[in-house]
Amino acid sequence: MNGQRQHGNTRNQQGVRERKKQAVMATDNVAVELRDALTKNAKRVVDLFREWDEDGDGNVSKKEFRKAIPLIVQDVPKAAVDQLFDDWDPDKSGMISLAELIKKLRR
Repeated sequence: MNGQRQHGNTRNQQGVRERKKQAVMATDNVAVELRDALTKNAKRVVDLFREWDEDGDGNVSKKEFRKAIPLIVQDVPKAAVDQLFDDWDPDKSGMISLAELIKKLRR
């Protein structure tokens, strides 16, 4: 019985690793698609930021980010949007500043 439990745990761990891998790949794809969309539409990052910053506080919250990304990149899993936000919020403030957004989009 213990061997079966260990085998089940191994499969579960593999499943978790696979889901994490898929989320990372989706996050990378969203970032690339976002950069491409900006280039195609000749949008400036500051203009994009202003559109996303609905409350005008000078930062983009995760809620604002979740609303904005699907308007630019179609069929994005929520987990990928959340992961992208977390990656683009290096100070983990829960907000993305204009400087943080510029840094990520200009890579």
